[in-house]
Amino acid sequence: MALPLFGSMERWRCIRRLLSISIALWLAAGPVASQDLAVGSMWFQLGQDQLTTMKEVSARFTVVPVSGQPNTFFLSEKKPPNVRVIGGIEFKEGKLTWIQRSWGNFIGLDSATDAAKAIYAALESASSASGTSATISTRVQRVPDIEFKTVTLDFGRRRVTISSTDATPNAGGKQMDVTESVRAQ
Repeated sequence: MALPLFGSMERWRCIRRLLSISIALWLAAGPVASQDLAVGSMWFQLGQDQLTTMKEVSARFTVVPVSGQPNTFFLSEKKPPNVRVIGGIEFKEGKLTWIQRSWGNFIGLDSATDAAKAIYAALESASSASGTSATISTRVQRVPDIEFKTVTLDFGRRRVTISSTDATPNAGGKQMDVTESVRAQ
């Protein structure tokens, strides 16, 4: 029987244990400076030219412009109406300044093990690319029928974000996203 992703203390304990193991592994790894990140089948590097990058991106992905932000785009490997965002990119002054990869989106009764694997993969990737030091911050936002929780781990310019939404079924239900991103300074 599947339980809600954030519905039991045992699942939280499992995730906390996985995070503890991840931290121990980071301490054993050495820092590696990196300004690149793979999204789907394509590697991106901060500073890439916008025109060249967008030409290649348009050939490989469904590009979804972000409303109100003309230089920010979400990427999907599927065409509408089945768009599933796997990452995002942003440009400033013609250069790539932000890259984001989605490690997983979990809705409703998805497995806690799958969520823990996504968290581990994102943390392992970020710490391998940027070293073992991280700043951890948390945030909770509550509105009627919805609670948003975010844990952010900053490894220099690398960031892992774990976001959960706990809402009534009419307001979107229970969801969790795990992303990794890198931003130019």
